[in-house]
Amino acid sequence: MLGEEDTQPKERSREERDAEVRCLGCLGHFRPPSGADHADCPHCGASWRLTWLDAHSVKIRGPWKKS
Repeated sequence: MLGEEDTQPKERSREERDAEVRCLGCLGHFRPPSGADHADCPHCGASWRLTWLDAHSVKIRGPWKKS
């Protein structure tokens, strides 16, 4: 309709998503330090265990238990 903004999220390129994870707590995206075994979400502060498949692919494995 006239005057309405496009509410669809912008499609991001593969380069923009490279080595990025989505926080399972707040669903925000962030890039952990390369090779890190855990990282904190900068949006909500949740801590996550990470597994690197290669230099460009990282997955969250579960919550990081702070000691």
